[in-house]
Amino acid sequence: MVANDFKLLPMDVPWIEQDQKNIDEAMTTIQR
Repeated sequence: MVANDFKLLPMDVPWIEQDQKNIDEAMTTIQR
């Protein structure tokens, strides 16, 4: 989903973790 963004940003930045958290929440909602 955000693979291209990871390629452009090799270093760790806060929004990556936040985006992953949003993805996890979305997956949980879909499975519910």
